[in-house]
Amino acid sequence: MNTIGERLKFLRKKHSLTMNDIETRTGISKGNYSKYENNKFKPSSDAIILLANCFDTTTDYILLGSDITNTPNNLTDDEFELLSLFNMLPEKRQQRLLGRLEAEAEIFPIKKENMSKQKLYHSEELATKELA
Repeated sequence: MNTIGERLKFLRKKHSLTMNDIETRTGISKGNYSKYENNKFKPSSDAIILLANCFDTTTDYILLGSDITNTPNNLTDDEFELLSLFNMLPEKRQQRLLGRLEAEAEIFPIKKENMSKQKLYHSEELATKELA
C-alpha cells in the first residue's frame, strides 16, 4: 500500500464501512472521499485527522503507511500487511488460524532438530576421516 488512497481504501474495508458511513461519521462527502481513495486529490490535514479518528489509527499511518506509535519498527511491509489482514478476520477465524500456525510451528522444530543432527553427524564423519 504505497498511496494514501490505497491505505484509506484498506482501512474502510477493514472496518466494513461504506462511503455513506464515512460521510456520516466524518462529514466528508462521498464524492471527496472517493477522490481520496482513487488518488485524484489528497485530503486536507483536517480531513486526515477526521479519518484517523474514524478508523482508529494514526495520521502517520494514513500519510506514511507506518504507525510509529503502534507498530514495531522492525516489521517488514509484508509482516505488517499480514498482521493487518489477520486483524480483519473475525475472532473465531483468528483462533482457527492461530491453531494452524501453532501446528506448523510444532513441526518446524522437529525439522530443525533433524537438520542439526545431520550437521553434527556430518561434522563427526569429517573429523573421523581427518584423523585416519
